[in-house]
Amino acid sequence: YKEYHPVQYHDGYVFCNGYIYELIQADDTATFNMVGEGTIGGDVFNWSSGVFVNDMFWVASKTTVYTVDYKTNTLIDKYIFDPDRTSTKDVQGGVCYDAQTKRLFWATYTYNSYLHSIEISEDGFVKDSYMSEDAGQKSVATPIVYEGRVYLAGQQGRMCVHNAAD
Repeated sequence: YKEYHPVQYHDGYVFCNGYIYELIQADDTATFNMVGEGTIGGDVFNWSSGVFVNDMFWVASKTTVYTVDYKTNTLIDKYIFDPDRTSTKDVQGGVCYDAQTKRLFWATYTYNSYLHSIEISEDGFVKDSYMSEDAGQKSVATPIVYEGRVYLAGQQGRMCVHNAAD
């Protein structure tokens, strides 16, 4: 699934699958400078599946969420949410951010799917705020937040709804 994520643009940078490019010249023959690949500390993630908050890029891999300075491809902070890989098979969808709760949300495609969330600050993750719950079905979708609810489409054709605050 990760090969099918869309291209993202943010503040002069283009993100496409495993790569990040700085846009040098925008015309009919655009010029790019590769800043980095989607690997931090030996972990692999998809640049297209993250979200931009506080001029940083927040992205989830199979067991860890990261905040990255995308302009330099530098790791700022990380939180390992499944250190023994007991609940996670893969993260196939993207990460979303809710400004009201200051939380990131992402789902894992697992034997039993989970909806994960963690509060963030300008300095990184608020590590004691991590929560996860049964998502109700396997999902490769990116959650969305609307009016205090997290909506997550799943592989069984249902839309699961969760409270964004807890």
